[in-house]
Amino acid sequence: STPTPTCTDGIQNGDETGVDCGGSSCSPCQATPTCTDGIQNGDETDVDCGGSSCTPCQTSTSYCVAGNQGSNYIATVNFGAISHSSQNSDYSDNTSISTNVTKGASITLTVNSGNDSWGSNVIGGWIDWNQNGDFGDPGEEVLMIPRGSGAGIATVVIPNTALEGTTRLRVRYRWWSNPSPCGATEGDEVEDYSIVVSGGSTPTPT
Repeated sequence: STPTPTCTDGIQNGDETGVDCGGSSCSPCQATPTCTDGIQNGDETDVDCGGSSCTPCQTSTSYCVAGNQGSNYIATVNFGAISHSSQNSDYSDNTSISTNVTKGASITLTVNSGNDSWGSNVIGGWIDWNQNGDFGDPGEEVLMIPRGSGAGIATVVIPNTALEGTTRLRVRYRWWSNPSPCGATEGDEVEDYSIVVSGGSTPTPT
């Protein structure tokens, strides 16, 4: 007679979807994570997106309007895998450009203006670590150089409290005065990028 299917017989039988797994009686099968399997698995931050292998997840978070075209502008932005050059505009949505970051890591953010020699340049940068749609929480201002010439450079330490997943980096140029992350004032261009945050490694006990 035919043996009654069990979840331990080493055979795919009954209504199992794999060997001794799936179906109405056995535990779910463990699939190898892919970016097209319709499941949030591996280190994905949502279904088939985010993490170290898949494309960044699209966030529905709405951010404040900012930017107005002036004489000077953001020419290059470098942060992790982000290395982008652009021309003068009021606002650039570059959120299709992203970098993966790990909690606890230190990464250099460098922003050059089109005219780095000007002595009245001010460059600011912000990251929405808690993904709440603003840049006003403690620690979210990651760059603010004093008025002067040269690039805006800062070492950004990824907070251990940062929410994992895709969030936003905003950089802004302004002439003479410190820029804010929101609003349209004369002569301060804005560019936005995506940051994908993941957890750090577990420390080895000592």
